[in-house]
Amino acid sequence: MQQLVLGCRGLCARLETIGGGKNSVYSLGYKRCSSCDIYIKWDDGCRCPCCKLPLRVKKRTKQNIVSSRAY
Repeated sequence: MQQLVLGCRGLCARLETIGGGKNSVYSLGYKRCSSCDIYIKWDDGCRCPCCKLPLRVKKRTKQNIVSSRAY
Protein backbone atom coordinates (compact mmCIF):
# COMPACT_ATOMS: atom_id res chain seq x y z
CA MET A 1 0.00 0.00 0.00
CA GLN A 2 1.33 3.40 -1.00
CA GLN A 3 1.59 6.16 1.62
CA LEU A 4 0.63 9.73 0.80
CA VAL A 5 3.28 12.14 2.03
CA LEU A 6 2.42 15.82 1.86
CA GLY A 7 5.03 18.50 2.09
CA CYS A 8 7.44 20.58 0.08
CA ARG A 9 9.38 18.54 -2.48
CA GLY A 10 11.62 21.40 -3.59
CA LEU A 11 9.94 21.96 -6.96
CA CYS A 12 8.86 25.44 -5.89
CA ALA A 13 12.49 26.62 -6.00
CA ARG A 14 12.21 26.68 -9.81
CA LEU A 15 8.99 28.73 -9.87
CA GLU A 16 8.63 32.51 -9.92
CA THR A 17 8.33 33.50 -6.26
CA ILE A 18 8.29 36.73 -4.30
CA GLY A 19 8.33 37.72 -0.68
CA GLY A 20 5.61 39.63 1.11
CA GLY A 21 5.60 43.40 1.10
CA LYS A 22 3.45 46.45 1.69
CA ASN A 23 1.39 45.90 -1.47
CA SER A 24 -1.05 43.04 -1.60
CA VAL A 25 0.61 40.23 -3.52
CA TYR A 26 -2.80 38.67 -4.05
CA SER A 27 -3.89 41.68 -6.15
CA LEU A 28 -0.82 41.09 -8.35
CA GLY A 29 -2.02 37.55 -9.13
CA TYR A 30 0.11 35.60 -6.67
CA LYS A 31 -1.11 32.77 -4.46
CA ARG A 32 0.39 31.57 -1.16
CA CYS A 33 1.39 28.05 -0.25
CA SER A 34 1.45 27.62 3.51
CA SER A 35 3.47 24.41 3.37
CA CYS A 36 6.25 25.72 1.09
CA ASP A 37 6.01 29.20 2.69
CA ILE A 38 6.14 31.06 -0.66
CA TYR A 39 4.02 33.26 -2.91
CA ILE A 40 3.84 31.88 -6.45
CA LYS A 41 2.26 33.06 -9.68
CA TRP A 42 0.29 29.94 -10.61
CA ASP A 43 -2.64 30.01 -13.03
CA ASP A 44 -3.05 26.26 -13.59
CA GLY A 45 -5.32 25.51 -10.67
CA CYS A 46 -5.76 26.07 -6.98
CA ARG A 47 -3.19 23.55 -5.71
CA CYS A 48 0.54 24.00 -5.22
CA PRO A 49 2.54 22.26 -7.98
CA CYS A 50 5.14 21.23 -5.41
CA CYS A 51 3.20 19.79 -2.46
CA LYS A 52 -0.35 19.58 -3.93
CA LEU A 53 -1.89 21.43 -0.97
CA PRO A 54 -4.53 24.14 -1.62
CA LEU A 55 -3.17 27.61 -2.33
CA ARG A 56 -4.50 30.62 -0.44
CA VAL A 57 -5.83 33.34 -2.73
CA LYS A 58 -7.01 35.86 -0.12
CA LYS A 59 -5.09 37.36 2.74
CA ARG A 60 -5.99 36.41 6.28
CA THR A 61 -7.34 39.32 8.25
CA LYS A 62 -6.68 39.78 11.92
CA GLN A 63 -10.41 39.54 12.62
CA ASN A 64 -10.62 36.10 10.96
CA ILE A 65 -7.64 34.83 12.93
CA VAL A 66 -9.12 35.97 16.26
CA SER A 67 -12.58 34.53 15.52
CA SER A 68 -11.15 31.17 14.42
CA ARG A 69 -9.24 30.83 17.69
CA ALA A 70 -12.39 31.39 19.74
CA TYR A 71 -13.80 27.97 18.79
